[in-house]
Amino acid sequence: MDKAEENQLRLDVASITERTIAENVQALIRLTRYRLSLKDPSPHRVRSRHEAYGIVAENYANVAASLKLVKKDAETLLGTLGDINRPALKAVNSLCDTSFNTAVAALIMVAEMRRTLSDLNAAENQEAHYPMDDLLSMGTSDSVEAEVNE
Repeated sequence: MDKAEENQLRLDVASITERTIAENVQALIRLTRYRLSLKDPSPHRVRSRHEAYGIVAENYANVAASLKLVKKDAETLLGTLGDINRPALKAVNSLCDTSFNTAVAALIMVAEMRRTLSDLNAAENQEAHYPMDDLLSMGTSDSVEAEVNE
């Protein structure tokens, strides 16, 4: 991504108040995808569906772990309902934090899936290349037959 695209992403994020939540999330996904491309070392291009599955599994595990913490915090909050001596503020604060972490994990997963989709689409739509095709196109099959017949 060049500087112009990066500036456009910044403008996209700057006009947050004029868009819907879904449009803002789309802008954040594009920005997240760009930021992930700057990681050191930068992610390699996805070349196969096996690599794609590995990326999916890793991101799914992160989202699932975050959701498990949200569930735990929701159960903690539920436990405060019956007992007025148990403060709910701490439970709600923890639930807020874990929900945020889940949203970040999901945002990263979507950005990674878009990158994976793009890379995998390019990889699977490349014409298959077989060395035998090179031999056939060079016309070497005639010379090979001649050598065999001699």
